Amino acid sequence: QDGDRVVASSLLSPPEGKALLYVKHIAKMRVGLQTHQQALMGSGKHFLLVRDPREMLNSWASVLPPSLHETCFPALIEVFSELRSLNGVPPPVIDANDIRRDPEGMIRSLCTHLGVTFTADMLSWEPGPRQWDGVWAPWWYKNTHSCSGFAPPLPAGDAKPLKEGLQELY
Repeated sequence: QDGDRVVASSLLSPPEGKALLYVKHIAKMRVGLQTHQQALMGSGKHFLLVRDPREMLNSWASVLPPSLHETCFPALIEVFSELRSLNGVPPPVIDANDIRRDPEGMIRSLCTHLGVTFTADMLSWEPGPRQWDGVWAPWWYKNTHSCSGFAPPLPAGDAKPLKEGLQELY
């Protein structure tokens, strides 16, 4: 419950014996960081993974009623702006469908940008839950748990229409 303590104890460097630390955050979760905000944003290498808002809203609405705050888009713009300001260049922004269209090409490109060695292991995983998934895993990671790699995106014309009541938010 103390964001600064979590950042200081586990997010500023890789675990002992590891060269890398990958941390997935939701943009709005940085709220409340006081002491280590600058260190977290200024250290490491960052990229932003986004989804098409239409797909994200439909997905979100199947679990909870979405709101602008819950979409994280306002917080994501703040994170983007802060990273651009700190580093002098914008962070890479990757559309999840681009990864689904060309997993190897996109992951290779991201690795090059981040200075990480690409390995084919990055393109697949063992199906099933992970101990670090958190209590929300049954709602948010159901599809990831049931697959072992990147699924192709829907064809351009096959996107599902927005669910009822989401047009204004979209």
